[in-house]
Amino acid sequence: MIRILLIGAGAVVEELYQFPLQRLEKAKAVEVLGVVDPNESRGRQIAAKFKRAHPYPDCEAAFRDGSYDLAIIASPPALHAEHACVAFEHGCHVLCEKPMTTTVGDANRMNAAAAKADRTLGVAYPRRFYSNFADVARLVANGELGDDLEFTYREGAPMAGRRPPTPHSDANVPAEACCWTSASTCWTSWPGFSAIRW
Repeated sequence: MIRILLIGAGAVVEELYQFPLQRLEKAKAVEVLGVVDPNESRGRQIAAKFKRAHPYPDCEAAFRDGSYDLAIIASPPALHAEHACVAFEHGCHVLCEKPMTTTVGDANRMNAAAAKADRTLGVAYPRRFYSNFADVARLVANGELGDDLEFTYREGAPMAGRRPPTPHSDANVPAEACCWTSASTCWTSWPGFSAIRW
């Protein structure tokens, strides 16, 4: 059985991870043993959704108290590298919610920590496997769209009155007008990194 530590207890965990993890627990495939969140009330709320999970205010307390096989990083993106590196130091594999991190340097640090610990680092970004993304990847790989591209991809449906979390959200815009999920994707050729990995 895979022992899981959730790092972050926000909406991503509640809306995307909670139910699948509960099903996997019921099937005896995984066991969520810890939930890290500095908002202790929130940590307790999410931990209560799992049979044996304990809430912790920080990673240090969680690793002092338990041992885990997999850490799911769903904290704010600026903390992903710090949390992933700590998890690797404690022998965990890591599944990191998107975006991987906020800087190339932090991404390199995460990759180096995974290699040093001989553990797997996964980034929860399944859209790259969608057929429309594969089509764009082929166009980019063949040079048909030029170099150093940036575009915005939109999909989805109304978000039940919720505003998407973007830096461009205007508090005066009614929630009904903000009904699309979106992701900005930047494909560049960074040293040591192929433009697209499929």
